Amino acid sequence: MTLLLLLALLAPPRPALTPIKLGQDDALRAEIALKRWRRAADQITQRTPHARFVRGWLLSQAGEDAEAARALAGLEAKLPLLKGMIREISGQALLNTGDYARALERVEGVEGWPALRVRARALRELGRLDEARAAYQGLIDSGQASEIHVGLLGLARLEFDRGGFEAALTLLLRLDQEHPTRWTAKEGRALVKALLLRRPQLALRWTARGAEAWIERAERLAKRHWSETVVDSLTPLLDEELDDALTCRHRYELGRALRKLRRWKEGTPHLKVAVEACQRAGATLAPWALYLYGQAAERMGDEDAASASHRALLERHPSHRLSDDAGYFETRHLIEDRQDLKGAWAWVKALVASHPQGDMVPDAVFFVAQSMILAKRYKDAREVLSLDDQLVRDFSHRDGGRALYWRARLDQLQGRRRAAISGFEATITSAPLGWYALLAYSRLCDLAGVKAARRYTLDALKAHSAYGPQWPQGGGPVPEALQGEALDRARLLARLGLPQPTQRALKQAMAGHEGLELISAVILDAAGMHPISHNILRRQRPEFRFLAPLSDVGRPYWRIAYPTPFKPAVEAAATAAGVDPRFVWGVIREESGFAPAAESFANAVGLMQLILPTGQQMAEPGEGRITKARLTIPALNIKLGARFLAYVQETTSCNPALIPAGYNAGAGALKRWMKARGDLPLDLFVETIPYEEARGYVKRVIASWATYTLLYGPQQADPLLRLSMKVKVKKAKKPKKAKPKAAKGKATKGKKAPPKKAKKAPPKKASPKKTKPKKAKPKKTKPKSDAVKKK
Repeated sequence: MTLLLLLALLAPPRPALTPIKLGQDDALRAEIALKRWRRAADQITQRTPHARFVRGWLLSQAGEDAEAARALAGLEAKLPLLKGMIREISGQALLNTGDYARALERVEGVEGWPALRVRARALRELGRLDEARAAYQGLIDSGQASEIHVGLLGLARLEFDRGGFEAALTLLLRLDQEHPTRWTAKEGRALVKALLLRRPQLALRWTARGAEAWIERAERLAKRHWSETVVDSLTPLLDEELDDALTCRHRYELGRALRKLRRWKEGTPHLKVAVEACQRAGATLAPWALYLYGQAAERMGDEDAASASHRALLERHPSHRLSDDAGYFETRHLIEDRQDLKGAWAWVKALVASHPQGDMVPDAVFFVAQSMILAKRYKDAREVLSLDDQLVRDFSHRDGGRALYWRARLDQLQGRRRAAISGFEATITSAPLGWYALLAYSRLCDLAGVKAARRYTLDALKAHSAYGPQWPQGGGPVPEALQGEALDRARLLARLGLPQPTQRALKQAMAGHEGLELISAVILDAAGMHPISHNILRRQRPEFRFLAPLSDVGRPYWRIAYPTPFKPAVEAAATAAGVDPRFVWGVIREESGFAPAAESFANAVGLMQLILPTGQQMAEPGEGRITKARLTIPALNIKLGARFLAYVQETTSCNPALIPAGYNAGAGALKRWMKARGDLPLDLFVETIPYEEARGYVKRVIASWATYTLLYGPQQADPLLRLSMKVKVKKAKKPKKAKPKAAKGKATKGKKAPPKKAKKAPPKKASPKKTKPKKAKPKKTKPKSDAVKKK
């Protein structure tokens, strides 16, 4: 189905999606977002059927089963759309209280896996073992990953209870082997302990699984990022003799887990062994091992080994999806380590010819061009940038408009005014709210005049982009297959503010209908479920960016992608700190995606992703002790984060566009970069930020700030943010305070001056992502998921 046809079907759902009044609704949703179920239930003051249903669901999540069952009693006739859910939830609650007969009665005739789970356990507890066995087997046979592990544990318990210890152990081995991170696996291991107390002779079956089994289990653990457990389970195998195929898998997973734990020195030798073993075995992991070993070697300062790994990856696996990444890293190596700009130019020409669709090839091309610009070799830089025309790729917001902008900038530097104006205009049209569009608008104001730049940019923001697919003006009806009870149930749950049930209902409603994510986005956004709704457009349907943000068609979708939750807290904190609230929303969007309880792998917490030391240093007297738990409180997290934004600018005197760099990498790092290269214009300075993460973060946050300003800010003369090209800004001189006069008739001589208030020590770093590099050069390691990337 084409994009045009899909979107012709996608109109915002017709029925109203206004939230249903339940009580203290703002507080209720805040508690739900933090999964504090009992506290959320206490915010419900209404006595309506809808309020009782929500209260019952929340109490069931909190483990208050008896109270949940009472809240849900008698609601089926009043809420027919939710009849199945009511019986399912109350059945589970009754099951947990030990009322197995009533639990079984409640789920009788209810379809779905949750009801089958209740039925299976209730039958087991009631002694109807053959029926229970059939129910558990049904869960296993479902093929649903979310149900198989429940069925395995249930059958194992049945076997254990009847004395079938060997059969039980077989099931528990499968559970632990195939589903090691599930809650059932933990309960299964407890059951194994009880089993082995009765049959100690079976212990060997549990422990002596064989190296391949342990490696398979570790691979499943690695997919869930249980890195510590991976290391613990694979380290004992180092004493065993394994063939090349198993050695490849073993050392790769062990080295990768140590790398994720930042234990580079320990992990690198294992990755080196993996490279050799995978090569000998002809394993599919061979290119991955080369890629990770190259990263690790570069991190350990062995540039030659890293280069050899990158070249080997390109030579041995030229069609692998990682080969273009290796080509990019080798480009950086030639320039940074070998100072061989000529060789890098020749290298990147060959890379473009061999990998025109590689997603990292544009970055390799630009890195060479950037080096040419820094050397003021403008003619050569233009020739390098022309290689971008040979690339075949989809639009990427990350670098959208980059080649266009820098070509126009070269025109400007070489005195070709008209060509520069045309190029900056094309940049704005291609990606109207991206980083490079902001730079282009600022340059255009200087070259073409402010009035002309404003007029052109406004037109671009109101018209569909010529660089992408044309979305239809207006919409059509919701597909007929989606009209009815399933979608109505999803809408109702959304209006009740229940994220997990709403997602489940939407999934059920849209089963078999591909490409209709926008309906979900509209429903979830209207219900205030912004972490989910904005992410649909951001991750699944990024082509919304081709809709003009100021058009009637485009604005609603842009607002879904850039929502404004926590409005009172954001505006109050921003005003107090002296920063733009739209800037704060930009940071929240890029840091946590509006999830209050978000926590990064390095313990950055909350909406603005603060590490604990930064939160504590930004706190003021009277705000209490700052803990990780308190950093999940939206109002407090936003307040501390806004203060840190102000702190970065105050201590660095940086261009406001560089505040995100200090927020991400630390004010100290930003000051060092400004000292080293502060004479560069803003556009080139940002491109030379050594930390790749911080470099991209600046572009994302400032683009988000500009988007929020356009969509929600007061109407201004400038449609886009105008960025100063100066890296440093002058500090405003503070007026001198007049010394207070001594009160007449009171002696002041000889009195001690009151002690000065101690200044807060500046935070050492802004977030956990900041590590000081060994060399003052750009990192060549591009963080990338170990999952298969899509081409």
